[in-house]
Amino acid sequence: MIFQGLGVVFVVFGLLFLINPDTIVRLDQWGRKVLFNGEDMTKNNKKAGLFLLLAGGLMFLFAHWVQQWNLSEFFKKLL
Repeated sequence: MIFQGLGVVFVVFGLLFLINPDTIVRLDQWGRKVLFNGEDMTKNNKKAGLFLLLAGGLMFLFAHWVQQWNLSEFFKKLL
């Protein structure tokens, strides 16, 4: 399910890169204004990096537990 959604996103962005790159530039400018400003991340890069490493590690651990112990069919479908 997740891979299918990501596949759709990648195909759409791939087509936009090939057909209309100006749209990508406008999306980038909008994203910088509204969603994410990288200036704050450079100030707290160690905290952000540690948080992302911990979150990624927990995700891998959770996925391992779901597959190893058959915790739930829902989680298997989600992963």
